[in-house]
Amino acid sequence: MNKIEIRERTADDAENFCKFLVKLDNEAQYMLYEKGERNVNPEIIKRNIESIIANEDACYIALDGNHIIGFIIAVRGKFIGIITLFKRGWTWKKSF
Repeated sequence: MNKIEIRERTADDAENFCKFLVKLDNEAQYMLYEKGERNVNPEIIKRNIESIIANEDACYIALDGNHIIGFIIAVRGKFIGIITLFKRGWTWKKSF
């Protein structure tokens, strides 16, 4: 098992993050979106990342090697939630 790296998400992560969201929707039991329902592509993700940076909000990703395994987004004045996936499967999801 690789050492898990946690770092701020950048525009260069758009394609990998898009793949992660698709995997999340396809494999998780309790998600806001059903399989194939989320309208997501790397360009939408890139714009989202740029907006988060411009608004001085934050998004951190957890990586196992080159694979995104989790993320947290913090938006000023709101707490959106935490979603985490580890190599052995889903550990938990909590939204506020």
